[in-house]
Amino acid sequence: MQSITSDLEGDQPIEILLVGLGAVGVIYAYILEKSLKCRVTAVVRSLYPSISSNGISIRSKKFGQIDSWKPHRLKASVEEAADQKYRFIVCSFKCLPDVTTTPSILAPLMAPYTQNSNDVKYEIYSPTVVLLQNGIGIEQPLAEAFPSINIISCVVWTVVNLINPSQLDQSSSLVKNQAPTVVHGMIEKLVLGLYQGEGFAHTSGDEKSTPKSCNQFVEGILSDDLTPLVGELREQRIINGKKEVALLSSLLRAGGGETEVLNHIQPARWIKNFCNGTFSTMCALSRSPISLLVSPEILPHTLPVARQTMLEILSVARALGYRESGLSTQSVDDAIKLTIDTFQIKRKRHNLEKSPRKSSDKEENSNGNVYKEDNKEEEEDDDDDEKDASATASFKPSMLIDLENDRPMELEPIVGAVLDRARSMKIETPRLELIYLALKISQFTSLKAYAKRLEKHERGQH
Repeated sequence: MQSITSDLEGDQPIEILLVGLGAVGVIYAYILEKSLKCRVTAVVRSLYPSISSNGISIRSKKFGQIDSWKPHRLKASVEEAADQKYRFIVCSFKCLPDVTTTPSILAPLMAPYTQNSNDVKYEIYSPTVVLLQNGIGIEQPLAEAFPSINIISCVVWTVVNLINPSQLDQSSSLVKNQAPTVVHGMIEKLVLGLYQGEGFAHTSGDEKSTPKSCNQFVEGILSDDLTPLVGELREQRIINGKKEVALLSSLLRAGGGETEVLNHIQPARWIKNFCNGTFSTMCALSRSPISLLVSPEILPHTLPVARQTMLEILSVARALGYRESGLSTQSVDDAIKLTIDTFQIKRKRHNLEKSPRKSSDKEENSNGNVYKEDNKEEEEDDDDDEKDASATASFKPSMLIDLENDRPMELEPIVGAVLDRARSMKIETPRLELIYLALKISQFTSLKAYAKRLEKHERGQH
């Protein structure tokens, strides 16, 4: 395998496929292409007509204002994109195993590497799959379906929304004449690491003991017969995989992105799931934006529920071997503080008692300086502050937006997967059980509605 330096300095650009050109997908496709070291092919389905005709409008405090942006190539399906090899396959679609599994979505792309293909195009190496998805346990089905590949697991820290063209029905011809808009602030960080499995097995009862090479809950470095790789073969796979992690991180940083590479990525996934498993689910249950949950009037009621729910999630992680040194109790309070600092509105000049906008007209807020030209007047800066406050007040997590639009939510990877692990380890999680039950009912109706829409779409194509 080539070195990172030779990869970055070579004449040929690195080919990257990004599946799922939603809000997060747009930001990272843009960052990767901005590096000038790679070419991005993006797969987009429902918005393909409008994006192919008009591109995407990006409004970002960190990256600026970009009109009519498009990736190097745009494809309407994974099958269409399987016309060349890729170094990285980036999954920025939602993990919805109760709808379609990630391995089944990627199957057309992985066929040349899982069969004895004589096609010389695919002789170099299998692609590395990059997961920009929420949840726990999302990597293992992929590791078992395609055991020869490296999997880079990522934790996305950003607040970004995609506004569809006037939120029109996709059958309308007007959709083709308008560009989707991605609204993004200053927060953008990708925490990434090689997936090696879940859980830690320690060598002794000592809190600072070194974890064993194999994982306690499930092993992610597998041979072709799905048995764990051991010895030198395992070590070489990890070395090669970490080189791919370093290369991807270098590409992202070259494009202006912020990255943090970890030797063990799973604790970071659990920290992100503290937020998703509490605030996202409470927003969905209450049909309210995050700003209302952390408002001064409601926060005294939100805080104890959020903290106790996060501690339930932490107790499951503890049972899997994640100790205080790698996943601290303080991280629970840090997650709560981050949410409050980001979404609690500072009521100095703003009247924020207005009802938040519907999700069809959503925007985004994050901390940081407002993007503006150097010669803007202070009055315009105040206008930007007004917009920031309004955007923060209206921001809704994707779980709530999906619920409002009768779409399947990321319930299984965010809550269901934690409950599966809790039950296997005999850990009681009454709050999570109640959250799961309440949202499972909504998920059931959404899945039925999704199936009907899919059936109608398929009939329309015949």
